[in-house]
Amino acid sequence: MTHVFLIEKAFYLNHYYLICLLSWLLTILPANRALSLDSLFRPSLRSDSCPTWCLWLLRLQIGIPYFYGGLAKFDADWLQGFPLAMWLSRKSDLSWLSLIVDYPWVPLALSYAGLLLDLFVVPLIFWARTRLPMYALIVVFHLMNFTLFEIGIFPWMMIGATLVFFPADLPRRLLRLQNSLPCPSVMISAPDTARRGLTIAGVSIYVAWQLLFPFRCLLYPGPATWTE
Repeated sequence: MTHVFLIEKAFYLNHYYLICLLSWLLTILPANRALSLDSLFRPSLRSDSCPTWCLWLLRLQIGIPYFYGGLAKFDADWLQGFPLAMWLSRKSDLSWLSLIVDYPWVPLALSYAGLLLDLFVVPLIFWARTRLPMYALIVVFHLMNFTLFEIGIFPWMMIGATLVFFPADLPRRLLRLQNSLPCPSVMISAPDTARRGLTIAGVSIYVAWQLLFPFRCLLYPGPATWTE
C-alpha cells in the first residue's frame, strides 16, 4: 500500500496516507496479544494488558485527521460554502439530495457542520454523556461522504477506527467474552530503563512529527488549496 501510494502522485489522498501510517504502526504495536491468530498458535504471546501509550498513540493518529481537517476548513472558500455547493450540484441526481440541493443555505450549513464536527468530535466522544450521540453523527457524516465523494474505503475505515476513543474494554463487552476471558490485570515489574527511554524518545519524535507535518503548507507561498 505504501509503495503504490508513494509512486502515484497524481492520485494522492491524505486518507491513503493515514492508512499507510496506521499499517506501519500496527507492525510495531502489540496488537496480537489476544483474539489473534498469533496468540492462538503461540500461547506465550497471550496477555490481557498492553502499555497505555499504545492505545493513546492510535487515538492520536485517528484524532489528528479530524482536528486538522477542522483547522483546514478555516478557509475563505469553505466558510462561504463554495466547495460543497459545487460538489452537491454534481450529485443532484440523488433523490434525497435533489430535494434540498437548490436551497442556498444547505451547502453553507453543511460546511459549518463539518467544520464543527471535525474540531469537537474527539473531546465529545471521550465524554460519556455525548459519546453515543457523537458517534451517531460520525456514522451519518461518513455515510454522507461515501455517498457524495469517491474516497474508497475511508468512510468505512473511520467508522470503525473512531471506536478507539470508546472505553478500552469495548471489544470484550461487544463480543460478550467477559466470562470466557480473564479480566485485564495490572502487572508491575521492574522497568527496563534503556528500552523505556528509547520508547519514549521514539514515540515523542513520531508524535511531534505528526503534529507539525500538517503545517508544512506554511513553508510555501500561496494558498494550499491551489498549490496543493
